[in-house]
Amino acid sequence: MDISSIEYVVFQHIMKRGTGKVIDESDDFLLIFDTVSEGYYLACADHESGMKILEKYITKDWKLLMVTEPERKMPAEIFRVYEAKETLVNEAMNAVGASLGKNVARKYNFNGPMECYQFAFLNVDEDEGCFEEEASDLDPNRVDGLSRKMTEDEASEMAEDEASKMAEDAKNLLSVRVADENDFSMLAANYDLISKEELKDLVQKGNILLGYDEDRLVGFIGQHHEGSMGLLYIFPEYRKKGYGSRLEQVMIKKIRKTGFIPYCHVITDNKASVRLQKGLGLVQTKNTVSWMWR
Repeated sequence: MDISSIEYVVFQHIMKRGTGKVIDESDDFLLIFDTVSEGYYLACADHESGMKILEKYITKDWKLLMVTEPERKMPAEIFRVYEAKETLVNEAMNAVGASLGKNVARKYNFNGPMECYQFAFLNVDEDEGCFEEEASDLDPNRVDGLSRKMTEDEASEMAEDEASKMAEDAKNLLSVRVADENDFSMLAANYDLISKEELKDLVQKGNILLGYDEDRLVGFIGQHHEGSMGLLYIFPEYRKKGYGSRLEQVMIKKIRKTGFIPYCHVITDNKASVRLQKGLGLVQTKNTVSWMWR
């Protein structure tokens, strides 16, 4: 399966860094296992091929699964039966056109699914948009102070930072350093959307950044095991000042410097975060993805 388009940015990231193991592939699907996130990832052209390949390989040992959502269409023969009654059409569409994620989660007893929009930063000119200034980005020597998919809580933190003037002010004030093991207790006390084991591993890998206004810790952001940005948290007293936007900008730059495309996942009903991602210059892909877990 061709995964060169931005709709498959997760697969591109995993395969490029060399941690993806291909389980099976054809012109219609690609199923891989990522050794870092210990998750399975399925890209497929249609619902039928997706369900068929999962039926062949899935076991109870699979703890994390992400699937790309194919376009959902009602078969023409069913539409003709119900087209006279709109309510019945909607009911039929829900039954026949249920998302791949929902059907997989239901059949194989996963929690979720959590359907998300994908956003990716494709701007090749760092002199435009949010990269007009070289940040003091990462100071590994600083030790003062004490990150299946982006959740609604994380996105809400970012949505509060939309005001451009506030973001500009924060840009001039924010300094950033990489979190280390001494910061773990603080991070765990303020972020519980992933396990403590996963959080500790992200810290050890240098995947979490702490933001400071002078000597005051204002928040943090991270990069999940599969490569997406997330784990954003701004302390209450520093919200609505642009720090969330600035932290994401710094994370974008950090990821780009490693040669990868920065991307994130936003739950589909979070309109505020959708607006924010676009405001930061990220492009929304045509498809969605669904995360599920056990």
